[in-house]
Amino acid sequence: MRGRGFAYGAGSIVNAIATFKGASFALPLKTEVFVEFGEDLKDVSGEVEGGGNPFLIEFCVREWIKRFGYNGGAFVKISSEIPQASGLKSSSAAVNATILACMNAFGVEMSAVEVARWNAEISLKAGVSITGAFDDAITSLVGGVVISDNKKGEVLKRREIEREVQILIPEGKVESGKVDVERCRSIAPVIEIAFDMAMKERFEEAMLINGFPYCSALKLSTEPIIQALREGVRGVTLSGTGPSYVAWGEVRGWGKYGRVIKSYVNNRGVMKYEES
Repeated sequence: MRGRGFAYGAGSIVNAIATFKGASFALPLKTEVFVEFGEDLKDVSGEVEGGGNPFLIEFCVREWIKRFGYNGGAFVKISSEIPQASGLKSSSAAVNATILACMNAFGVEMSAVEVARWNAEISLKAGVSITGAFDDAITSLVGGVVISDNKKGEVLKRREIEREVQILIPEGKVESGKVDVERCRSIAPVIEIAFDMAMKERFEEAMLINGFPYCSALKLSTEPIIQALREGVRGVTLSGTGPSYVAWGEVRGWGKYGRVIKSYVNNRGVMKYEES
């Protein structure tokens, strides 16, 4: 049995680590997964196109096999446009794409929320996320701007919005599962304000309020945010736990800090979001 699946990356509006409530927007950066199951295969093996560690996609397929009681193994391969450990939700997209590939192979149907909840469970078990990142998982699937409660695994609001996006990717990586959680939780009173702004659909203000305290908690530079503000861009923040930054608009001075990608808010998604 063979299957294919894909999912998208995302950028932060409000990081959920501090309060378990988050908001993010989908990007058109894509992750694709191919999986082949066989009863003659004794284990799960994986391959990352271009090199890398296949642990997460192998872990995900093993979880699928456990859940559905398949008597065999699998080969799984991933290719991705999303930089790893950069704050652009590469892990959420990888798990989503793997689940969707397995669904395709087995002919199984799930809703977007069901996939995102299972994604969060797998991400926690694999140790690649602190909150499970339900918010990032659902955004990766349905597109647009999504506001979520990670503890409850619920979508609070989804909106489609047209925005040009600029992504800054400095040197280095930050693995979400290894950040200082206590420092991030200490900024919760400020992040609550950012989340309130997001719920009021004042997304650019939410991004700005989110950015400075998380940079401080994670000991990352605020200079890219300052540069954006100097150029009149208000919707700017650290994405995830970094090291990437995202801005709704063009920041001409970002080139001196690292690689810059021009993008946009992706409203399409790979699954339909149905309000409950």
